[in-house]
Amino acid sequence: MIPLGGTVADPQPLEGTCISTRFLVRIKGIWSTRQLDAREKLVETLLSDDFTKILEKRGLNRPKGFLPIKN
Repeated sequence: MIPLGGTVADPQPLEGTCISTRFLVRIKGIWSTRQLDAREKLVETLLSDDFTKILEKRGLNRPKGFLPIKN
């Protein structure tokens, strides 16, 4: 994931580059234990401080008002 401008090693989004906000939701349903475990691992990963660092390294940031889940 590289915003327009720069390189993988040094991303520099061009002024005016539109980067939309994505939302993460848990969908109710009949899921196997393996699917539920995978879903929770994905959610935990995407909400982690480590993922925030990956976003920042790529020139992206969390949406305004983002609050990480406290364990």
